Amino acid sequence: MITLEKVDGATLEAEAEKAGITLPIEQTKVWSGFQADIDGRTPWGNYLIKRDGELVAVISFIDFETHGYHYLRSMHGPAWVAKPTEAEEREVVDAIVDTVKKADKNIAFLLVRRWYGEGAVHSAVRPDRGHRHHRWR
Repeated sequence: MITLEKVDGATLEAEAEKAGITLPIEQTKVWSGFQADIDGRTPWGNYLIKRDGELVAVISFIDFETHGYHYLRSMHGPAWVAKPTEAEEREVVDAIVDTVKKADKNIAFLLVRRWYGEGAVHSAVRPDRGHRHHRWR
């Protein structure tokens, strides 16, 4: 079973390091601090993603507010312990969507990095409609 545990940036970084995950800068507390200084962007949350208590990935989100709506973006996230199978990735994305839906009803969609799909794909996930795939340029 996939679970998400909300943590602070320091804990995300420490757990990633223990698991051997090399975090992209965009998944660090330094990046969250940088984003917080930009109008319309707010660090939204950091999560440890676990399968049956074992860390499989970490993810950090920034809330973007534009044109009267909010969406979450996780640049280069989730960061995985090991490359997932397509089914594992789908299970994690579904758990992320469920967590976001419960935490914040104002989120219009999410952008997360996906391994599977055509090319370098981000998944625009609308909590009310499920998965959509878009090329991110």
